[in-house]
Amino acid sequence: MELTIPRGQLTVITGVSGSGKSSLAFDTLHAEGSRQYLESLSAKARGMLDAAPRPDVDFIRGLSPVIAIAQRTGGNTNPRSTVATLTEIADHARPLWIIAGDRRCLQDGHPVRRRSLDDNLRALESIPDGTRLMVVAPVAKDKPSVLLEASADLGRRGFSRVRVDGVVATLEEAAGLLTGREAKQLDVVVDRIVAGPDQRSRLADSLELAFREGRHRASVLAEKDGRWEEHVLSLHLACEHCGETYEPISPRALSHNHPEGACADCGGLGRQMRFQESLSIRDESLSLHDGVVKPWKCATRKTLIRRNAITRALAEQAPFDQKTPWRELPKAVRDLLLHGDPKRKFLLPPPKGRKPVETVWTGMFTELEHAYRTTTGESLRQRLLQFQAGSVCAGCQGRRLSATALSLRLNGKTMAEFLAMTIPAALEFTQQLATHPGVMPAEEARRGLEQRLAFLHEAGLNYLTLDRECSSLSGGEAQRVRLATQLGLGLVGVTYVLDEPSIGLHQRDNDRLLATLRSMDFAQLTKSQKLTHARLAQIVLHRYGKPDAAGLAALTAQYDAAYPAADFELNWILTETLAFLQSPTLAAKGMALVAAAGSQEPEMEFMRSLRMLKTGWTPALREQQLNWFVKAASYRGGSSFVKFKTLATSLWVSASISILRSKRLSVSTGLQ
Repeated sequence: MELTIPRGQLTVITGVSGSGKSSLAFDTLHAEGSRQYLESLSAKARGMLDAAPRPDVDFIRGLSPVIAIAQRTGGNTNPRSTVATLTEIADHARPLWIIAGDRRCLQDGHPVRRRSLDDNLRALESIPDGTRLMVVAPVAKDKPSVLLEASADLGRRGFSRVRVDGVVATLEEAAGLLTGREAKQLDVVVDRIVAGPDQRSRLADSLELAFREGRHRASVLAEKDGRWEEHVLSLHLACEHCGETYEPISPRALSHNHPEGACADCGGLGRQMRFQESLSIRDESLSLHDGVVKPWKCATRKTLIRRNAITRALAEQAPFDQKTPWRELPKAVRDLLLHGDPKRKFLLPPPKGRKPVETVWTGMFTELEHAYRTTTGESLRQRLLQFQAGSVCAGCQGRRLSATALSLRLNGKTMAEFLAMTIPAALEFTQQLATHPGVMPAEEARRGLEQRLAFLHEAGLNYLTLDRECSSLSGGEAQRVRLATQLGLGLVGVTYVLDEPSIGLHQRDNDRLLATLRSMDFAQLTKSQKLTHARLAQIVLHRYGKPDAAGLAALTAQYDAAYPAADFELNWILTETLAFLQSPTLAAKGMALVAAAGSQEPEMEFMRSLRMLKTGWTPALREQQLNWFVKAASYRGGSSFVKFKTLATSLWVSASISILRSKRLSVSTGLQ
């Protein structure tokens, strides 16, 4: 049996179950395409990969690279994989937030900016003249014993004053302040100035020295009504209000699959395994003394003794009766036992030692989660696991990203808020970014993002959100998501093998899916790949054969829909292609479109004239083209009348000169 599959067309394989549809599509065509790809690799690369078996056929000729997109229901169970990561939408969105995002301080929400030395000087211009200023630079925050050595080093380098926890003192007086064991903040006083227009250069020099001593951080103290008002300055990314400095955000910091961008609590999953009250307390008629909280009794003997001591201490200080049934305890007491109270301190037994210490009680569940994370016993871990269930992460509220990533906003939205949108809303948001001035350097990434969102929308997946987990998609949904990913790459000359792509779709969505597949027509390929008119005509001839008048009219209608009339270059490609098909009427239509575009490029006029002269059409049409040709030639004059940018253009000229001579037309030496 022999089989011929046409190129450039949508071929459907049908048949009853078990007739060999998948065997032909996947086990034969895709298998042979994969095998041929592996054969094209080097011997060393092939040795590192498993050898692909040859399919059971005599030969397959003319097979282009094959991409198989099969249905895999539940195949991707990775909880980190989402619609945005699978379609590379997240990869295209990250540069937009990095380049054009507005960053906010994590402490107070004020803007974070990078300022130069001149910017810092301009920030101090609001200080009135005559105000006493003190320029200081942070040195270190450490134990007093360490800071004593640092202050002695400052003295050897010529500094005479320091500031210890906000108190300005000489180096001799600082020795009396640097006592005790608690960490203290040490700053060095670089200069003392009286504000005024004649002191700007001195202030700039002092700030430059302060930035060098303080590792790009400094402060200026201005005296106001007997008090010192501090202005925090920085050459780093810093908050304009509090002066907190930040490191630049990298694209990895916006990915929940990288430790730098993932939430510290859930690791980028958006969910956590937490102890649940409904699983831990099965019988509310029991009391705390009877072990109503089941996991609280899962521990070693030593840990149980400490936990019993904790409950006794809480019962005395809260207070409550340990023998009271759980359902009769006040809700405030039950919440205190399970979840703790961050605003209240209790005298509780420490993990090590016997003497009670005053500390905050974080709750039974927090103690159990710590035990679950730190235990080395697998049996204890399994016993504690049965009292837990997945819940939304309390740190990121299910958004997966770290606080640093969530501090970046573009058009008022964080990356997590964008990924939580449905596909139509995300597409509209991306289209609005086309006019955003900060997005212009990343316009290519924005276009790639818009293209992929448009493919998903046309594939009938507009009800999905971008943060939807791939494990929750059906087989048909997952296949269309992968199809949108592949179509978004814009590959040319590729054979796509699809496994029932319309399964589970409404008829309306079937039409949209077919429109998406047809979007890979030659018109779009020409626009994106800039094919020459000869190559385009070959595609047309190969796909449609030699069209008749009706076919050429339909072809022209497709061009009119694909190309704007004002686009001179694309209309010129239209003219050349129809000329190749030897249709003077349609070529004249293309020429009219070219004339309407109003090109001022004599090179394009010249190339078009050459093309029309070679076709040997009617005398009137040839005479018109010859006039355009001479006009374009005389525009520049002499042998430099046109600049040819490609080798193909030069070949067109050589052939056209020969044709002109064969027609006994006068060709001057300069024109040659």
